Amino acid sequence: MGVKPNSPMLSPAHKYLSIRALGAHALLLSLAMQGVFRGFKDTKTPLFATVVADVINIALDPIFIFVLRLRISGAAIAHSCFLYFMTLILFICLAKKVNLIPPNFGDLHFEGSLKMVPADGVLFHANSLKIDEQEITGPHDIVQKDLQIDPFVLSGSKLIEGICTMLRLINNKTVKKILDRKVQKSDY
Repeated sequence: MGVKPNSPMLSPAHKYLSIRALGAHALLLSLAMQGVFRGFKDTKTPLFATVVADVINIALDPIFIFVLRLRISGAAIAHSCFLYFMTLILFICLAKKVNLIPPNFGDLHFEGSLKMVPADGVLFHANSLKIDEQEITGPHDIVQKDLQIDPFVLSGSKLIEGICTMLRLINNKTVKKILDRKVQKSDY
């Protein structure tokens, strides 16, 4: 921040940032939801939420700072309220567009550290990922996965080393179609 340890601004700055940090969760959620709206090619909704929340912040600042005499703490509280209002507005607007809660919580699959791939999937992120495809190819065939060349992971493969994030494909026909397309493109 550039405040020296012996500066008289250190204590108020610490107080402001400590209170403002309470809005960090709301900030993270609102940024994620703004990204979702941009994915829907909707930039008006995040703009609307930001403007409405800014108006609330402008109204709360003088109330907290002067009327309630909270001074620097009041400014931080008003800003944290702004972040939570913006998150709430975005959440309500997103809930109108998308079903945020799946019909059945059994549909959600959380998998932690695995040694064997449970289902076919497509890699989103891979870091030094090596896979043994013995169950598929027969002999031990350790493959270094590359997102650009071969982003597919097939069920039954054993993870040798590395970290990855993958989209698990439920319908094997989809995988077959994607693989068929891949083979056709590489044949040319």
